[in-house]
Amino acid sequence: MTVSLTERAFAVLALLLFTKPFVDTALVHDRAVLTHGDFGVWALFVVAYATAFVLLGGRQCYESFKQNKVLLCLILLASLSLLWSEDPALTFKRGVALLGTAIVGAYLAGRHSRQQIVQYLACALGIAAALSVVAVLLAPNQTIMNDLHVGAWQGIYAHKNVLGRMVALGAVACFFTAAGSKRYRIIAVISFLCSSFIVVESASMTALLALVASLCLMPGLILMRRHPKLVTSVSLSAILLISTGVWLTDNSHRFFRALGRDETFTGRLDLWESATLAIEKKPWVGHGYGTGWIGEGDDATTDIAMFSDWKAAPNAHNGLLNVTLDLGLVGFVLFIIGYTVAVYRGIICLRSDPSVAGLWPLILLFFIFLTNLTESTFLKYNSLDWLLYITIIFSLSKAKQAGERLQTAISRHE
Repeated sequence: MTVSLTERAFAVLALLLFTKPFVDTALVHDRAVLTHGDFGVWALFVVAYATAFVLLGGRQCYESFKQNKVLLCLILLASLSLLWSEDPALTFKRGVALLGTAIVGAYLAGRHSRQQIVQYLACALGIAAALSVVAVLLAPNQTIMNDLHVGAWQGIYAHKNVLGRMVALGAVACFFTAAGSKRYRIIAVISFLCSSFIVVESASMTALLALVASLCLMPGLILMRRHPKLVTSVSLSAILLISTGVWLTDNSHRFFRALGRDETFTGRLDLWESATLAIEKKPWVGHGYGTGWIGEGDDATTDIAMFSDWKAAPNAHNGLLNVTLDLGLVGFVLFIIGYTVAVYRGIICLRSDPSVAGLWPLILLFFIFLTNLTESTFLKYNSLDWLLYITIIFSLSKAKQAGERLQTAISRHE
């Protein structure tokens, strides 16, 4: 698919914007900024939404959402939750941002091929990695953490885990770019090595595990593509891994001591238990989109502060918990249905697309799910992870529609 240089530049800049670079760490702990955001940053996102809508076209945007009804229902539920939200104005504002994020995702999937999107992502996150290195060299006091995680790089982001997740995803994108494009192979390999180094320096265990696991998954997917009968073997391997996980749970004190970590996942277990108690107060439709962790009085934040020592946590540090906290079991079920459909279509893409890009949907879905075990980016407005998830959904839907049209044309010809 041929697109203009201007559109390619916009795509790269939009992806970089959605990583939210250069966020002052002090602002993250400012309740007013945390709640309402910075006006200049919001303005940039609005420009991105509007530009994507104009470039894609209103009709094509409508068709994209029409073909993905589960995702549309989830976004509508988030918007309608202002009716029972603990902060209706905030829910409305964040609901608009959620819709805007989806529009940018529809634009990327509608105007660019899957391989192009991977290359844009490698470029955007390569820039973020390079800027982080420069920032660490020029201003180490502001870009290397010196409180709870002494020595961990945070680069141009507000926390080490954010930097780790971004550069780990960038490393995966660079790996795909190197494997699928001779033109950019050398620079992609260099970027992959540099990004992997930064992941280690960020001291983000989740990001490191997600990177290694994603790369290890690729040979398995290639074998599944060439030998469909191996699906059974791969499934048995997954069961073995789950069993190992259960064992690690029973012997967690030894495992985490070996990794130099604590068995509470840096306080997350206590936080998850507290979030579960808050969910039980409004189990069906939640506390309202984007308000589960903001507000005063008798709300989810107050409940979590009562039961958890981590009173300043910005989210549940678990994607599924965060969705349920905001939108209840209804939102949770809608998300699981959408994710399952995306995985199913990703498997079809794996079998029908012989290129390296055919592996990308399943790898990305796996990466995002794995990182959301300890972070919260599911259904997150203005988030790169959620933007890419939506892009994959729209891309797979577009491929499905194209396949159906081709099959119809063949049938008519016969």
